Amino acid sequence: MPPSTSQKALIDHFVARTGTDRKRAERLLKAAGWDLEASLRSNYPHSAGPSESSLKAQFESLRTSEDSADTMGADSTMSYLQQLGVSLDDASMFLGLQVLQAEKIGELSKERFVKSWKEANVEGDVTHQKNYIANKLRLMSTDPKIFRDVYRHAFVLGKEGEARAVTLEMAETFWQILFAAPGRPWVGSQTGINWLEQWLAFLTEKWTRTVSKDMWNQTYEFATKSIEDESLSFWSEDGAWPGVIDQFVAWYNEKRSATGAMEVDS
Repeated sequence: MPPSTSQKALIDHFVARTGTDRKRAERLLKAAGWDLEASLRSNYPHSAGPSESSLKAQFESLRTSEDSADTMGADSTMSYLQQLGVSLDDASMFLGLQVLQAEKIGELSKERFVKSWKEANVEGDVTHQKNYIANKLRLMSTDPKIFRDVYRHAFVLGKEGEARAVTLEMAETFWQILFAAPGRPWVGSQTGINWLEQWLAFLTEKWTRTVSKDMWNQTYEFATKSIEDESLSFWSEDGAWPGVIDQFVAWYNEKRSATGAMEVDS
């Protein structure tokens, strides 16, 4: 019997913390009754987690003379992300920055670097960290929690200074990256409606304001539901959706009705 979803997650953690291959990880976990910590103690007694000193040393090795104290600038941060196997042109970049708890796309502090890898319990070397990222990336399009965490963190990266919203242009760029592989494509699961295309067309026609945190998060919720329910039966005028979602549904239904009428006439 193949591993369950929860067991696959344990395998992911085991691989990230030890660097071993997935088949060996599965075999060792099975032998330990799927007890992750027990299996690690038994088979990898020295894998108790990264030391703060080793992570700080790694961080310093990644900095250049052009970086500020205790900070990696844009070039160093992007170089490190590429070492982790992250592409700077797709959703994997957002995954890497979310794992590292970065507050800006082109900046990473030592404090957050150390904190993020200690919380992930991943050793202070690129090989283990790359394995950890690769495992999360493999699951990002199918694991709702992983994608949701990455999606929500992207809003933090898109803000400028103390701003409470992101520009529409920035939000549209981020949506195009996040709602595409290796993120989660915003495409209907039954008939393949390209909801992202419809959403962006609506915004071009009807929306000129910035994108608040609530609008950003509710767009994710709407996207998740519309992928599975292309009829939008989950939506109602009396629901708690923000006004922009209500406007989108009205716009889409009107467009769909007009298209249907044209097809009948022809």
